[in-house]
Amino acid sequence: MTIEHMFGTARIPAPPQRVVTVGFNEADFALALGGVPVGVRDFIGPFPEE
Repeated sequence: MTIEHMFGTARIPAPPQRVVTVGFNEADFALALGGVPVGVRDFIGPFPEE
């Protein structure tokens, strides 16, 4: 697959073998698309009120 974007072109030659998600909800999206993340962001608990 080739993806053209504002920084140039990204070429993905084969389906990913391992997936890591870095956001709080992205693991849900990866699972919905059939991927099983090998790493996810740790939920750190309640956020301080500002």
